[in-house]
Amino acid sequence: MILPASATRWLITQPPDKLSVHEVRIEYEQIRYSLGDEDVVRDGWQSAVTKSNLIPALELLAGPLWEEMSFAIDQQFGTNPEWTTINLNAALSSVVAHVTSRFTVGHPLCKFHR
Repeated sequence: MILPASATRWLITQPPDKLSVHEVRIEYEQIRYSLGDEDVVRDGWQSAVTKSNLIPALELLAGPLWEEMSFAIDQQFGTNPEWTTINLNAALSSVVAHVTSRFTVGHPLCKFHR
C-alpha cells in the first residue's frame, strides 16, 4: 500500500483492530499453517530472543549467510551476461529459501532442495 505523506498521522493513529501490520503478516505468511498458531507471532517473544541470542551471533552468521546468498543468486539469476527471462517471484523466493535453510539447518543440509 502506498500512501501520501499527508496520511501518516492518520495511519499511526489507527487502532490495531482497524489496521494491523501483524495481522497482514500473519495472513501473508500463512502463520496458522506454517507454525500452527497465530499467537506465536502475536505475543512478541521473537524480539526478546533476537536481542538476547541472535544479535550477538550476527558476526558469526554473516559470512555463511552471505556465501549462501551469493550461491543462490548465481543459481537463480545465472552468471551469463546475456539477457534472459526469469520469473522474479520464484527466483527471489528460492533465494530466500536457500538463505533461510542455511540459517536454520546449516551446511550441507541447506543444499538439498526438491
